[in-house]
Amino acid sequence: MKDPHRRSEAQQPNLGPIENLLRESTTATHRAVNAIRSAETAKAKLRNDINSLTTSFDKAIQKSLALIDRLDESVYSGRIDNAKKRAKVEKEAKALIEKAHCNSAENADLRLFERTVDVLRDSAIGLHREYFAYNETVDANDILAQVLEYTYRTNALQKSVHEKQQRIKQRRMGTVYIIQHTFS
Repeated sequence: MKDPHRRSEAQQPNLGPIENLLRESTTATHRAVNAIRSAETAKAKLRNDINSLTTSFDKAIQKSLALIDRLDESVYSGRIDNAKKRAKVEKEAKALIEKAHCNSAENADLRLFERTVDVLRDSAIGLHREYFAYNETVDANDILAQVLEYTYRTNALQKSVHEKQQRIKQRRMGTVYIIQHTFS
C-alpha cells in the first residue's frame, strides 16, 4: 500500500538524521495504524461470518433435532401399533389353536404344521452350522440338496396327515351310512 504522506526522493528536502528517523517513524506509525484498521475490518468481517455460520448451524441443528424427535415419535407409535397388532394376532392364533385341539381333524393339521415348523427350523439350523463349518462358504449344490431333502420330508409329513384325514373321513362316512340304514 502506498503511503500518501510519503514524498518521492526528488521532493524530499535534505533533512538530518533525526528528522529522517522521525519521518520514518511517522511513516511506520501510519502503516501500523492502517494495518490495524484493516485487521479490525477483517476481524469484524470474520466475526460476522462466524455469527452467520453459527446461526445457520443452530438452525440446521434445531431442524435436525426436530426431525429426530418426529422420527422417535413415529417409531414409538409404530412400536405401539405393532405390539397391538401382534397381541391381536397372537390372541386369534391361540383361539384357533384351542379350536383345533377340540377337533381331531384340525388337531392333525396342527400337528402337521408343528412338524413343518420343526423341519424348517432344523433346516435353518443345519444351514447355519454348515455355513460356519465351511468358513462361511457354502456350495450351492449342498444347499439345493438340503432344500430338496427338507421339501421331501415336509411333503411326506403332509401326505401322512392327508392319508390319516382320509381314513377318518371314510370312518365317519361309514358310521353315517350305518346310522342311516339302521334308522331306515
